[in-house]
Amino acid sequence: MREYSSSRSFLDQLKTTHAVADNTPAARWTRSQIEERYRLAHEAGTHLGYAEGYARGEANGLEIGLEAGISQVRQESEASHQEAIAAFAQDLNATLERAQQGVDQWYSEAEKKLAVLAIEIAQRAISQELSINQEAVLQIAKQVLSEVTTGNHVRLRVNPIQTAILDSRREEILQSISHLRNIEVIADPNISDGLIVESDSGVIDARIETYLQRLTDQVTGEAA
Repeated sequence: MREYSSSRSFLDQLKTTHAVADNTPAARWTRSQIEERYRLAHEAGTHLGYAEGYARGEANGLEIGLEAGISQVRQESEASHQEAIAAFAQDLNATLERAQQGVDQWYSEAEKKLAVLAIEIAQRAISQELSINQEAVLQIAKQVLSEVTTGNHVRLRVNPIQTAILDSRREEILQSISHLRNIEVIADPNISDGLIVESDSGVIDARIETYLQRLTDQVTGEAA
């Protein structure tokens, strides 16, 4: 009897609930109203889904565009960097080439200057030797006179200090040069070292400064 009473109580509750549900506004909707509500809900859901999809698509598009922009900027930056490196390397090579040319020119000029300095030192050394060793001018005279192949009369122009040695050794000079008959020694203050030989065949400039000047011209490239 207790179980039956419980069943009746459950059925009564179910009917009561159904009766309450029938009194709600939704219980009084017609079929067309329900379909209209469904359509509106479907459209709202569609619009919501479209908006969400559009937002996602726009976000994805922005992300893709941002990545593409970053990639393009990176590529342009790398290209610009490579161009800058290439330009720097070109400028560096040009600078090194100019520097090397400057060094080569400096060495060339230094060599010339050193050669000229060596010639000047040699000239001073020769001048000192000639002033100390009077026999040196005699040897120069014999060597130069041996190149005179025509004529039997010559004039020797020398520094006044050196005329004495040549005058005193005149016969010795004539004996060493068989075709010569007469030697005239002339003091010339314009000659410092060496001598000038004048003969019928021409003039031989055997001054020390002339010889050294030829060497200097050859070194500096001024000689023709």
